[in-house]
Formats: sequence, C-alpha cells, structure tokens
Amino acid sequence: MAAPRSFVMLETQTLAEHKPQLGEFGFAGDDHVVPYEVAPLDVRGRTVQLGPMLDAILSRHNYP
Repeated sequence: MAAPRSFVMLETQTLAEHKPQLGEFGFAGDDHVVPYEVAPLDVRGRTVQLGPMLDAILSRHNYP
C-alpha cells in the first residue's frame, strides 16, 4: 500500500479586480493564455497565443 501524500502550498496569488478581456492591447502578448466567456451563449474557453515558445518547441523537432 502506498503512503498517503500531502501537499503544501508554497505560494499564494491574489487576482486583481480588473478582469482582462480579449482585444486589450498589452495584456496577453506572446506565450500567454487568456480566458474568455460569451455569457448569452454559455460558452467559455481559453485562447492561446504562442510566439517564441512555439519556435523553441518546433526547432527541437526539426519541423520546417
């Protein structure tokens, strides 16, 4: 039988009152994930914009 695991939170972050929206200039930039919601359609998700991170991943695999 495996020993029980315990977890310790090492860091606490407080979210700002301001909720960033898609289209806000200067918020996301490259290599960030931005959540979105369309309340009338009951749709939620995340948009990802990759820049240098994607280049690093593709260059490791020698993709064209």
